Amino acid sequence: MLKTWHLAAFDGLEFVQSAGITQALPPHFHEAYSIGLATHGVQRLHTEAQNLLAGPGSLLLASPYQVLAHAPLPGTEWAHKMLHISPDAIRYWQRQGYIPRQHALTFAAPVADFPAWAARYEALHQQAGSLSEAALGQLLGALFTASSDDALPTPAPLRQLVQDVQDYLHEARQHKLSLEALAQRFGLDKYKLIRLFSRFTGVTPNKYLTILRVEQAKNLLAAGHPLVDVALEAGFYDQSHFARYFQAYTGLTPGSYQANCNIVQD
Repeated sequence: MLKTWHLAAFDGLEFVQSAGITQALPPHFHEAYSIGLATHGVQRLHTEAQNLLAGPGSLLLASPYQVLAHAPLPGTEWAHKMLHISPDAIRYWQRQGYIPRQHALTFAAPVADFPAWAARYEALHQQAGSLSEAALGQLLGALFTASSDDALPTPAPLRQLVQDVQDYLHEARQHKLSLEALAQRFGLDKYKLIRLFSRFTGVTPNKYLTILRVEQAKNLLAAGHPLVDVALEAGFYDQSHFARYFQAYTGLTPGSYQANCNIVQD
């Protein structure tokens, strides 16, 4: 079971509540900051460099475009509550002074144990329809202070090249792209592009593009767009492929996802 609420305030803040999840989700990312609380069961989280376990009370933290895969332990199920917050909204709370300016706006690890803040997060999630700016700002400030990564290296040339490829994929996500054309655009052999891109992001360029399209589809579905239009607007050229990829990365069919979305106005 999965339920979502989108707040018109706070740049479309999204609340997600799941329960009874038995499906493993493949490597994926979100375009927003993801801040969650594991509430039941134990799940394995895999990043490019870490394999971690998260149990009830663990905070789940991911920066935009950070690739994660997670799955319940064999024969079990898990549940969690999540907030997806846009980068613009995070920067707003930083400008308002809730998040110290000296902290990098990234998380050092995807799993953290802060029992006091876990309880506050639980209370915050229950206020989805009447959330105050101060309550969320204070929680974000505490989390970034306690878990931000302040030792980020200056991007090296190879990392910058991958960032340029990512930026291009964002711009061209609605168009049909071949790996050969992408490699040629950046002056690389396609196999070198795959190795380099996977090294820095954890997924191939094609998978990255698919996840971008799924994220766009989620936004369109939440806004009430018809399913047929969503497939085309998100860059999928075949309805069956859209449905298959969407379910693989979210655990729900597009229709089920849309039916479980709620819009909460100011």
